[in-house]
Amino acid sequence: MSSTFQERFKNRVNYVGKQGMIDINDSTGIQKPLNNQVFDIPNHSPKNIVPVTNKISKFITSSYEIPISPIPEEIKKPESQIRKQTHSAKPYRNIDIETRSDLRTQQGHKYDDYKPYTLKDYQNIKTDKYYELGGLGPSNIGTEEWKQRKEMIEKRLSYGKQVKMANANLPPSNMRKPQRELEKEMSKAEKARQFARMIPKPIVKEKKNICESTPAVSSVLEELEKQHLAYKASVEAIRTEYR
Repeated sequence: MSSTFQERFKNRVNYVGKQGMIDINDSTGIQKPLNNQVFDIPNHSPKNIVPVTNKISKFITSSYEIPISPIPEEIKKPESQIRKQTHSAKPYRNIDIETRSDLRTQQGHKYDDYKPYTLKDYQNIKTDKYYELGGLGPSNIGTEEWKQRKEMIEKRLSYGKQVKMANANLPPSNMRKPQRELEKEMSKAEKARQFARMIPKPIVKEKKNICESTPAVSSVLEELEKQHLAYKASVEAIRTEYR
């Protein structure tokens, strides 16, 4: 709200009497606004409207008549589409008794078509032999194939029950002992390595003084010869194994 509106109604009060009249004698009553406090909407005069000439009349137009469609009542239906009243559409009560009997004979067989039979006729017609009619089950009941199949099913059921009882007596999986892994077959290379590990190593002798030069050389040669023979024997053993 503007400041002039707030100043105009500042500290202004009106009192409504018993008869619904407002008392405005008090100096604090709401008074009419001044001329400078009233805002009028400016009335602008409309501009002169320029008349628009009809330019369509200059062009040549051709007129034609629209054919009027006939009224639905005037259209005549062909005789094939007209529904004919059939005999069944008539009320059944209004039909005579004779016509009713004719309708019954048309719908079903006449009573004269049926030939009555006596007890003697029935005894002559029926067979003396007893024969068993087919049941609701399959046609191969009682045959050898059916018996074999039934035995196989019973064996499967009994085997399943036995396995179920055996599994029920077993302890749970977390209580079972861990099964040992099957030993893998050793390859030929692993066998050769294992055999090489089993060969005894030569004993290292202590070194003697330098002054004993001649016997020391002979002892070294003997050790080398022994080592050579041992290696030769191990090589021959490996060759025989691979052969």
